[in-house]
Amino acid sequence: MTFLKTSFSAFTLFLFISNTAFCKANIGNAYAFLAQDTVKTYLPISGQRSLSLNINPIFSYLGNMFNGSTNNLFNISATSILYRKFNENNTVKRYRLNFGIATNENNIIGNANFLAFGLDLGTRRHSDFSFSFAYGKEKRYNYRKLALYTGWELLSGLSHYSTTYNYDQKEGDQFEGNFFPVNYTRRSSDSQSSSLNLGVAGLLGAEYYFSKMFFVGLELSVPIVVSISRNNNLVNEIVNVQSIGNIVRVTEEESQKARYIINGSLRSSNAIQFRAGIAF
Repeated sequence: MTFLKTSFSAFTLFLFISNTAFCKANIGNAYAFLAQDTVKTYLPISGQRSLSLNINPIFSYLGNMFNGSTNNLFNISATSILYRKFNENNTVKRYRLNFGIATNENNIIGNANFLAFGLDLGTRRHSDFSFSFAYGKEKRYNYRKLALYTGWELLSGLSHYSTTYNYDQKEGDQFEGNFFPVNYTRRSSDSQSSSLNLGVAGLLGAEYYFSKMFFVGLELSVPIVVSISRNNNLVNEIVNVQSIGNIVRVTEEESQKARYIINGSLRSSNAIQFRAGIAF
């Protein structure tokens, strides 16, 4: 009996010593791993560069998909490319290029004017073009795989918007109707706008580096922009049909003079940009 008690006590003491040694070894390994992970960094250093694209359309598409929106489209009409050059003292020079082209065409439904006799049928086309360039600087605050930054940008750009009409019955066509409209007025183009944009923006952002090459980022930017615009008002054309040969004639155009407008604005559209990129 005494032998059993002594054996049990010795076995218990052996388990206690073994467990204590095992725990100390694991704790030591954990400290070593943390110490190694603390010095590990994937952030770019002076002399490196990076290239990134905005991924806002992906988030918009996924958000609309999960909230049940109909006619969900993956819109990549506006593209932003950001190039960075990393310098000493955690400073960065950045060059950003934005461009977008969007067009939309739909059929014109004949209006209630019975005197049109089909001369108002055709298509309407909306066109939107924009191009801008920005130069700026950043001051970065780095911690392992995360980089926070503040900065500024100087902006310049051009934009143009127009709406034009393409009618089925044009100048010189043979009119096939039985009744001839007299001096029917139809729209040739809606208001058109061409703008030169200049501005400045403050920047606040964060980036997370999955490796020394790949990263994702979030940036907040609300620019103050001054625009010089040339606006053309709508243009109408007067159409009739000659009785001899039933030929369509566009006899006159009516329009108003262009106006120049200067205005300033705080643009909050696309204030938040999500980006993904590579460093090299």
